[in-house]
Amino acid sequence: MPPWSIFVLAFLPLAAQAQVYKWVDEKGVTHYEAAPPAKAKSRELQLRDPTGGPGDKPRAAGPSVEDQEADFRRRQIQRADAEAKEARERAQRDARCRALRSNTDAMKDARRVYTYNEKGERVLLSSEERDALIAKHEADYRRSCP
Repeated sequence: MPPWSIFVLAFLPLAAQAQVYKWVDEKGVTHYEAAPPAKAKSRELQLRDPTGGPGDKPRAAGPSVEDQEADFRRRQIQRADAEAKEARERAQRDARCRALRSNTDAMKDARRVYTYNEKGERVLLSSEERDALIAKHEADYRRSCP
């Protein structure tokens, strides 16, 4: 090790502890200097050692970059899953509403409306039964479709 390196190493802590003074001139400009000004009022600033000297408090351990990225990816996946679920539900609701509207319109246009009994036989509905079924379908549509 060269002899001058011992000199540099000996005075390095002093350089880290150098005093800095803050003062404002008559024009309102803020200055930072190693020596206090002769004519202006100044105050000494306390500087922290950026290397984390003995007087520094340890930093609070926060999540690592990898943990933050993993959390971000997890939130993205959850958001995408929620959006996909919402899209599926919206598509199912829209299909049900279209079918309900189509069936109701078909019943209104038809002269005769049939249903099937428990034996699987076609049964003709009376006008009152047909109107009641149309009213039920329209109420279902109003309740569940936008």
